[in-house]
Amino acid sequence: MGKILTSVILIILILGLISPNLTSAAPKVVEDYHRQDGNDMYAFPNKLYINTYAAPSTNSKIVGTIKRNGAIPIDSRMSNGWYSLRYHSNHSNEYVRPEDVTLVRENDIKNHAEPVYPFPDPGLVAPAPAATVPSITSKPTDDVLTNIETITNTLGFEKKVRVDGIYYYYFAPDGEIVRNGGQEALEFHYVPNSMPRYGEFRLLIGGWEKNEYTRGQIDKVPAAIQEILKFYFPTSYQKIYSMLYKGYETGVDMDDYINIMFVLDNREFRVEAYHEGAEVGIYIGKEGERYTNSFTLPDNIAIVKVNGKRLVTSHPAIIESGSTLVPLRGIFEALGATVAWDQASQTIKAKKGANEISLTIGKKNAIANGKSVALNIAPKVNQGTTLVPLRFISQALGANVEWDEENKIVLIKQ
Repeated sequence: MGKILTSVILIILILGLISPNLTSAAPKVVEDYHRQDGNDMYAFPNKLYINTYAAPSTNSKIVGTIKRNGAIPIDSRMSNGWYSLRYHSNHSNEYVRPEDVTLVRENDIKNHAEPVYPFPDPGLVAPAPAATVPSITSKPTDDVLTNIETITNTLGFEKKVRVDGIYYYYFAPDGEIVRNGGQEALEFHYVPNSMPRYGEFRLLIGGWEKNEYTRGQIDKVPAAIQEILKFYFPTSYQKIYSMLYKGYETGVDMDDYINIMFVLDNREFRVEAYHEGAEVGIYIGKEGERYTNSFTLPDNIAIVKVNGKRLVTSHPAIIESGSTLVPLRGIFEALGATVAWDQASQTIKAKKGANEISLTIGKKNAIANGKSVALNIAPKVNQGTTLVPLRFISQALGANVEWDEENKIVLIKQ
């Protein structure tokens, strides 16, 4: 018994001596991304919300949350693959998981697009503006400057072109620029041949809180904003206007909208805040275009291309149970099919040439040319948008479907 006890004690002592060598070393910096040439490394979150940690491990404390899809400066890469952020908050080290971000060099940021998310319901319908402005009767063209000139000439903006080639347009409906104190209340920024990476131009809104003004001019600011939004977003302008009204008139936090890419009326749309929310910048894209296409999308979002052209809809195509669901109207219009909706039975019927199909919300069977077809996933309604299984729709209407797994792209050819 004594020999056994002695042996156990020796083993414990030996393990105590060598245990520091058995313990894996803490992750160390293996690559420094803070360069001196101005081409630093940045990270884009792959999700709308990602956590930051006190140490490069999920066992460490969560110290923050990055809520938006902006570029985050990266300091270094650790030996376990994690990344160290450069002063994200409180000038202390914070770390993110490698699977949560996509790294981009500063000089390449403009070539990377962000995921598109559904536009949140503002939860109210803004009342009509207190004043009126002239209506813009024409429709947008493919030329950015022509569109801006149409808007600004109709609504009464004062145009100034600086020596650096930047066009500035200040809202001046009565010949006098409307200002929020010393700040212009509404202005366009346009840089020829060098568009902001989020759209055609920037519309900067300095506020319309009429209680700060003595002139009736300020009442025309929300009216002008609504008219501009209506010009670019004929069916969705009220949603955007209500979102802005919610922020300016009620003071409600607009965090669910800031620095997030949306697509409304087939246009990219993004809002940015400046000066602690005192100013809001709106970037508007060209109809049907994404400015870049190399960003890594979240795991459940797919890109859809029909005959080589990207399908841009107000709700992204999503992947569920191995199947891709797309907005009903967007895919049928892209395929040239007519569609009908029966509210009572929640049934979708579509026709293209000799092909006819019928689907019902929540049911995993469909009818294609009179024959019953089992579906991998049932049509559904998500945030007010009807989503239908892409592969079945496309093939039933005579199109070929291919899946690019690496880039999460569905390729449809007719």
